[in-house]
Formats: sequence, structure tokens, C-alpha cells
Amino acid sequence: MSSECENMTISVDRSIPPLLESTIKSSITPFNWERHFERRKFSRQFADSSPKLYSERRRYFRFKQEETILDKLPESESLQDEPRNDCVNQAKFKRVIDITASLMGLLLLSPIMLLVALLIKMTSRGPVLFSQVRIGQGGKKFRLYKFRTMVVNSESLKGQLKKLNEKSGPVFKIKKDPRITKIGGILRKYSIDELPQLWNIVKGDMSVVGPRPPLPDEVAQYKIWQTRRLATKPGLTCIWQVSGRSRIEFEDWVRLDLRYIDSWSLWLDIKLIFKTFRVVLTGDGAY
Repeated sequence: MSSECENMTISVDRSIPPLLESTIKSSITPFNWERHFERRKFSRQFADSSPKLYSERRRYFRFKQEETILDKLPESESLQDEPRNDCVNQAKFKRVIDITASLMGLLLLSPIMLLVALLIKMTSRGPVLFSQVRIGQGGKKFRLYKFRTMVVNSESLKGQLKKLNEKSGPVFKIKKDPRITKIGGILRKYSIDELPQLWNIVKGDMSVVGPRPPLPDEVAQYKIWQTRRLATKPGLTCIWQVSGRSRIEFEDWVRLDLRYIDSWSLWLDIKLIFKTFRVVLTGDGAY
């Protein structure tokens, strides 16, 4: 097996609460690209030969620290005909796309970003940018940036508004959130507030496509199966983003993220990027 595709040791930020740390360590294995492509080919063959058992296989076939179902397959079924360097090449090319797209985005959208910064400064008190600690791949913390769309004391007001939460699970969303500024509502509807995260992509904290990065207190409330969405790098957009966005309940949102992880390919990323343009331009499902 190529050393570039071998599992790496999980490193969890020591500032994460012990409960969260143990949850992440017990349920996440860093993304193994070679096994990912082998699993995908095996899945296709299995789905064709035994459709009834396919859904059961998907429930059982999860990332494990030391072994997978493929480890137990006879050599004749080990899918050795799959080019082993494909996983490495596609993963590297994904990073090239991330850097190229984010740098081009920062350059081409800089006039819009400057205008947004001026509007925020003129219409509300406080800084232009809002930064927040999020959880990235493997439980690693990083600081996420976005244009400020709420009043400066929005975090302290959150506790008073919890009873108005319209979502199940650990996420907090209110369709008519009173903390949102006038210009903030427009920025959120068209996802303009997310543009500073292009810098997060350049830094390597995020990818263009991947599950949205959660808050530490949200991850602390995850069920074991939900922590698997942290197995890959978070992104600006994903299947959830183009399938209803805020209208989708949390568990369905996580299932869409896991579907992305299990079926990842560069072609899927490209399709999601183009679909995102349509969704963003219409403002569908955002609040």
C-alpha cells in the first residue's frame, strides 16, 4: 500500500473538552484515499450483484482504526486492478483546485468585498469581520472568518434566544433572527458573508467543497456516528448547501455530508461547485 495513502495518527487539540476529545478519538480515522477508491469500486460491484444487501453493507462498512471489510477479502477480490496512485493524484489535485480557486476568488471579488466592508461599517457598529473558533478535520480547531452580519453582542444574546431555535439537534437557527443587521440579511441570503473564508481555504483550514465546519459546542453534542463528518476537511459548500440548506434538519444534513465523504470524487466536487452558483444566485433556502 502506498505510504502516501496510509492512515496517519489522529491528533486532537488538547484544549478540546475531554468528552469531545474521547468522542473524536474513538470514532474518527483520518481519510484514507486509497481505501476510499477501493471501497467505491467494491460498492458498485456489490450494488449490481446484490441490491438487497447493499444498504446493510453501507451501514456496516464504516471507517475503523485498524481494519476494514476489505482487509478480510480474498486476494482475488481485493480490487488490485484499481490504480493505487489515483487516490493520491486526485487528493493533490483537489488541493491545487482549492488554492487556485480561492486565490482567483479573492482577486476577482475584492471590489465586491471592499464594498461590503464599507456597507457594514456604515450601517452598524462594530468590526467588519467576525471570527469564530470552528472544528476542522480530525477535531482540529481553527479560526473561521466571515463578514459580520449580526450585532456585536450576538453571542451573548444567543442564550436568551435558544427557546426560539427552529432546528433539531445541536445547531441553532432562527429564520427571523433579531440579531441580524439590515445589511446582514442580504449578505446571508446570497452567502456573501462567507467570502472571507476563501482565506481559510488558502491557509489550508478548509476546502472549496466539504462539510460545513461546526462549532465546538455543537460537536460536543454529536452522536458517535455524526462525528464521522469530521473525517475530511470542511468546505464552503457541500451536498447540503445545494439540497435545501437551512430547510434541512440536522440529521439529514449529516447524512448528506457522509454521503459526500463516501462517494467523493473530483467530478462530484465540480458538479457541486456549479450547483452552488445557481443556489447562491437565487438565495434558495438561506437564512
